[in-house]
Amino acid sequence: MVLVLAPAQGVNKLEHSTETCRIYGCNRDHGRGRDGAHGAYLIYPTEYENIGYIVHTYDGYSHPLTGDHKVLDGSRAGYGIRHQVRFVFMGQMYPGTYSLSRRQIARAGVSSNPNAYVEYVGWPVYYNAFSFTVTGNTCIIDDKTQTVHMRSAMINSFTGVGTTVGAESFSVNLSCGPGVTVSVAMTDANSPSNITQTLTLNESSSATGVGVQLFANNNVTPVTYGPTPTTDNMWLVGGSNTEAAKVYNIPFVAKYIQTKDTVTVGTVNSMATVSLYYK
Repeated sequence: MVLVLAPAQGVNKLEHSTETCRIYGCNRDHGRGRDGAHGAYLIYPTEYENIGYIVHTYDGYSHPLTGDHKVLDGSRAGYGIRHQVRFVFMGQMYPGTYSLSRRQIARAGVSSNPNAYVEYVGWPVYYNAFSFTVTGNTCIIDDKTQTVHMRSAMINSFTGVGTTVGAESFSVNLSCGPGVTVSVAMTDANSPSNITQTLTLNESSSATGVGVQLFANNNVTPVTYGPTPTTDNMWLVGGSNTEAAKVYNIPFVAKYIQTKDTVTVGTVNSMATVSLYYK
């Protein structure tokens, strides 16, 4: 009989990647984490896409082995299996609190076959639930709640779907700490799932057939909205690891846009949320 620590059933390693992870000098390559002192290990997923874990297994007599399980020499089985879980950061970690739930990471057992895991008796191995906070320098939006008053537009100015009318300028100012790289994404507050370039009118609006578009940084293409940041709706404001504290001014222009064949007179009210992302 030998003692075995085997992967939990149904737990798959992460797909191969060449991203860099940050834990004890660990590099992630082809789905395996490499710690210079302890060899290579498979990386397993948590509930967060950019956080994984490795299981380090060893005993008091032999050096740690490469792989995701450890078979102890039968003559030393009485000393048991020692194991350690290490968490691997495989991508950008934004400031905030991360909560990991209790998770089965392996199954320890007695195997009747020294060359394969044929369980005679076994028991699950878990890591407990815990939370941790990532901190760092951030930016402050100087005017967190800003109202933009757009001038009235004549209904005969709208000549067809896609016509834009008016141009109201405003800006968002960010005061950022040193060493911050900041990007911005925007969400339609009235319809968070909206992934178009036109803000939805809220229930207090009485006009129909019209919406609002925002243009940032003097771009000719309007802002794209979305519930989460993507390459389509997030843009870099500026900064670097060596950047001193800085104030950024992001210029915007708001325009009406015709969304239906017929536009009716009335009030137009919409709202967008600005989210900041750091690295």
